[in-house]
Amino acid sequence: MQPTFKSLEQLGWTERAAGYDEYTARITNPGIAPLLAAAKRRVSVCSMLAAARGLSPPRPQLSEPR
Repeated sequence: MQPTFKSLEQLGWTERAAGYDEYTARITNPGIAPLLAAAKRRVSVCSMLAAARGLSPPRPQLSEPR
């Protein structure tokens, strides 16, 4: 039985997860909080994870300016 595209993609990402975390996340992680602050929204971790998976996250509540 030949592997499916989905299984090959999952294997590829699984093999590269440590490298992504080691290199790319160091660059992107510091920008997340300022971007969310600039949008003046509070987004829960669950909402961000849902969006990353391509799901429609619940609408975030707009925060009042401080």
